[in-house]
Amino acid sequence: MSPFPARLRWLRRALVALGACVVALLLLELGLRTVGYPFPQPRTYPGEHESRPSGHFGADPALGWRMLRGARLMYETEGREHVYLSNERGFRIGETPSTGTRTLAVLGDSFAWGAGVSFDETFAARTAAALGWRVENFGMPGYGIDQIAETLRRCVLKDEPELVLVAIYAWDFQRSLDAYREIEGWSKPAYRLVDGELVERTLADTPTGPLRWLDRHSYAFTASKLASWKLAMRWPHGEWWTLNRAFVERMIDDCKAANVELAFVHVPTMSWNAFPAFGELCAERGVPWLDVAAEVDEPPAGLYYASDKHLNAVGHAWLAEKIVAWLRERPLGD
Repeated sequence: MSPFPARLRWLRRALVALGACVVALLLLELGLRTVGYPFPQPRTYPGEHESRPSGHFGADPALGWRMLRGARLMYETEGREHVYLSNERGFRIGETPSTGTRTLAVLGDSFAWGAGVSFDETFAARTAAALGWRVENFGMPGYGIDQIAETLRRCVLKDEPELVLVAIYAWDFQRSLDAYREIEGWSKPAYRLVDGELVERTLADTPTGPLRWLDRHSYAFTASKLASWKLAMRWPHGEWWTLNRAFVERMIDDCKAANVELAFVHVPTMSWNAFPAFGELCAERGVPWLDVAAEVDEPPAGLYYASDKHLNAVGHAWLAEKIVAWLRERPLGD
């Protein structure tokens, strides 16, 4: 019997399966477009966007942006208005100087910075006060892991704090992939890994072709990215993980070289997902790691602003209590 009929049957089945996949993807795309979620969030590359003027932040060639030096800003969050002051380096400070014989340096994004709360209400200030330390807040809205790592190297370690506490928020990982932050309106350096080394991206690294088109226009492609990033929190994979892991490893190495204690804490989103992959990395490198979402099954009520999604004053107080208790179990908190 000739093998060709069998091969034709196999080819026909393969084409039918491929056609069914294409139809399913088209229906998924149509359905997602109908509900309007998730709207495409295309990755940004160097040179694609110019920074736009801001009355609150200033450009920084290495970090992307900081608060304006010596600024006094007023923001309202769901009916609560707070003052945001910055020092001569463009980082947030309180109305009165923080005091203490030892220094806690806190890094992170807007959660560490304290969006929606006064300086003294932030978990950073509350933690330092409970320990009897002074606090230096190096958090900044919109920062990714890459910017946090650059802040540590360029601004923090030269102050020789006794403890560096890096607050990790899952979306900080996605931000490291981008060269522009739409909300803040500022461009930033972006990086890629070349033979295990972090290399700054250039305009020549901007991709073209079908995947770039899908990234810009497809709801289904965006949904697949979001799903992949969420899965990587438990099963690390892809550039989302490898690029950021390189920055985390660099932070660990920088602190060891400077003989400065380092610890990481996970600030979970309202969805309250743990970040076990990061915990495994910290265990591998022997660095303290606190993930409250792994220790508490569900968040207590009232920790977040309903619409803004940031921690409110209650949330900061709750997180600070967890951090203080955790630190006091270690020599770091003595």
